[in-house]
Parts: sequence; structure tokens; C-alpha cells
Amino acid sequence: TLLEEGRVYYLKLRVNIFSEITIGNPDFNKYKYSVCLKTPPESPDNDYFLDAETISVSQDTTLSIKGRATMSVPDFTNYPQNDTCQHPSPSSQLFRPEVWYRFTASETTLNLLLENKAHFPEHLIKIPNHPYYEFNNATTNLTPFFSLYHITSTGDIVPVYCEEELDENFILEGLQPPDDYYLKIYYNCLNYLTELNFELGISSAIDKDGDGSFSFEDCDDNNPNVHPNQIEGPYNGIDDDCNPATPDDDLDQDGFVRAEDCNDTNADIFPGNVETPYNGIDNDCDLATLDDDLDQDGFVLVDDCDDNNAEVNPNQIEIPYNGYDDDCNANSLEDDLDQDGFILTDDCDDNNAEINPNATEIPNNGIDENCDGMDLVTTSTHQLASTTINIYPNPTKQFIYLDIDGPLDYLISLYSQEGKLIQQERNSNQLEVDQFSSGIYLLELKDMKTGQKIIERVVVEN
Repeated sequence: TLLEEGRVYYLKLRVNIFSEITIGNPDFNKYKYSVCLKTPPESPDNDYFLDAETISVSQDTTLSIKGRATMSVPDFTNYPQNDTCQHPSPSSQLFRPEVWYRFTASETTLNLLLENKAHFPEHLIKIPNHPYYEFNNATTNLTPFFSLYHITSTGDIVPVYCEEELDENFILEGLQPPDDYYLKIYYNCLNYLTELNFELGISSAIDKDGDGSFSFEDCDDNNPNVHPNQIEGPYNGIDDDCNPATPDDDLDQDGFVRAEDCNDTNADIFPGNVETPYNGIDNDCDLATLDDDLDQDGFVLVDDCDDNNAEVNPNQIEIPYNGYDDDCNANSLEDDLDQDGFILTDDCDDNNAEINPNATEIPNNGIDENCDGMDLVTTSTHQLASTTINIYPNPTKQFIYLDIDGPLDYLISLYSQEGKLIQQERNSNQLEVDQFSSGIYLLELKDMKTGQKIIERVVVEN
């Protein structure tokens, strides 16, 4: 009959189940209800708010206020049966501990935080016809209630929240900064409570997205997938773990993001780096920079014996005596083509294995088998003043013989290769040479009458 048509009312129905603490008393295995009906504007039902302590809104979840309220143990025998919430002195604060605070709203949404402990008497009493056992000097957590009142610009005190349960934290919404508010913290129907201790805080830190992180630590409190405990998902443009030090891009920290870096997990790979050939890695992120086949002859290093020379590769024809393995084939001869053990600089005929410095000279065949610059002639025949002269043997070890066919007055002279005269005989048919060292000598035979002479190269082998 007191309601007005068209007016908004707030109705809260609170249900408590007491069956778990009504040991052996079936009369109290039932529900208890309390009703709070508010019609704004309505002032608090007492003047305790006038002593409200002013608190500040913090930016984190610090519990900055430590509060305490005490009460005496009532005489339960004066209570009407089954009425656990009726007080002998309803106006007495001792029977309904409540604490008032005042704060200035800094945001339209704030976080109300509270931790509490309640202390019970030291004795254990079973009260006849009463639904409760008293707890023996126990300390436990109880769920408190709170009401919030808005102090309007006209001075009215308007209820915003009425008898709300406060379980660790409660999000206050619809606030009007920078107006002030009254906050009442209290416990209902706790007639046996002796002491109430709690810690309180009002914070602008709110977990809007419900990810377990408050706004002061959550870099995006509108996204439940972004918070300090999240694993960073690279390349999504989001700071998933709210840690700027965790890279979202350029994971290898080489100064290039993934759009530019062909390998963002290796700091030695980035545009502008020096390409290291033959490592199988595109160090400079430029496919035009050669990592292999540097001479571009169509053969990579594993097949090309000189990857810096395009004229050297397995498809080339071997060119002898140029100092290159043109065809990259060790079996293709580059020198010593006749395989007689002597390269071209030592071999006077590198196409004939029978001709080399170690070959045996075959006399009188017109071939220099041992590459000493001449053929071996065992007997040489000369004409001097109508006289035939035979000189032999050549090479020789002991003597050089001369056969003179006809009259001839002659002089025999033996010279070293340097032109030094080492022996001389006149009209002798032999020269003894075993006392000389091995080598090539020059034998001169001179006609003493005409002055004509012949010169023969003689090899001495000792």
C-alpha cells in the first residue's frame, strides 16, 4: 500500500540455509529470508555515517584500511524463540557492528576489496531453543554486507547498493565522479560475534575482462586473452603478456621484423648482412646473392674444383701445361702426359715415355733419349786434309782412340766445357781420360800443316 505507481524500486532477497549448524534440532532445518526494499532517495537508518572515515581510491589492489568493531555477547535467553535476528536493543551498535567510510569517486567503475576475520567467545554454550552453537574462541571468515550511498550535488544521500554481500571484491558501477559516497560495512544477525577485524580497499584497478589480472597490471582489460600470465603469441600485433620486453616481432632482435627478415629466429640472417658462401643459409635475405656456384658455370662447389673460375668445371676440356685442373678430374693429365715421371720442364719429349732424363741413350739413332741435348755417337768419322779419322768410343770411361787413315801431322787437345785446356798430345792415337770426372768434354784435332781442325764432343762416364 506504500508503493507508488511508476516509481523504480530495488528488491533484494537473501536466502541463508542454516541446516548444517542445527545439530539435532529439526525445527530449524529450514530457510531464513531477509528482505531489503529501498526507494531512492532515502538516508541511512542511523547517523553513524557522520563519523565516516575518509579513504582514498588507490590504483592497485592494496588493502589500505584496517578496521575493527567489537560487541558484547547478548543474553540469548531474552530472544523470542526461533527469531535469531531480533535484538533486545535494535538501536545499539554493539548488536550490529557496522563501520562507515567516505570516498570520492575517481572513475565510473571502482573495485571494492575486503578481507575479514571474525572472533567468537571463549566458551561453548548450547542455547536451548536456539539454532546456533557458539564457537569456542574460534576465528573464521564470514561474509559481510555493504551498502553504498551517493552524496548528490544537492546534498541528498541516495542508496546505490543495498545489503550486498561482499566476497573479497565487488565491482561498483554507475558511479558519478567526482562525487562523494558513503560506504557501510556490516554483518547481519551475528549476535554472538565479539570482535570483527577486516582490511578494506577501494581501487580503480578492475578486472573488466575476467582474466584474473587487474587493470593496473593488465595492458588490455577489455580482452581476456591479454594479461601478464598469457603466453606471447608472436606476429599478431598484440602484447599478449603485457610485457614490452617480450618481442611480438623481430624475435631474433636483429633489427628487422618478419616482413623484412627471411629468418626471424636467427640473428645472423637479415637484409644487409654479409653473405657467407657455402653455408646453405641466405644470410642477407637476397636470393640474387650467390651462396654457391659463385662463378655461375652451372656447378656447385661440391662438383666444381674451382668455384671462382667459370673456365674450370667438370664439362671443360683439359688444357695441358696451364697449371689448372680444367675438367676437375685428377685422372686427366695436366703435365707429364707420357707418364714417365718427368714433367714438361724436365722431359724433352713429354709424349714419349721412352724419352726422359732417366732413359738409356741409344747410340747413333738420331734421338736424344736421355734428354742431355745430343744423340750418343759411339764412333764418329771425320775428313781432315784428305785423311779419314775415326774417333771412338763415345761415351768412354778410360781411353779415347783415334784411327788415322793416311799421313797427317796433328795435335790433339782436350778442353772442359768452360774452354779450359786440360790435356794435349801430338800425333798420338789415344788419350787417357779415366782421371777426369764424368762430364762432357771437347776434343779438338788440328792439322799442323794447314791449321784445319775438327771438334768432337766427348762424354766421359766414370
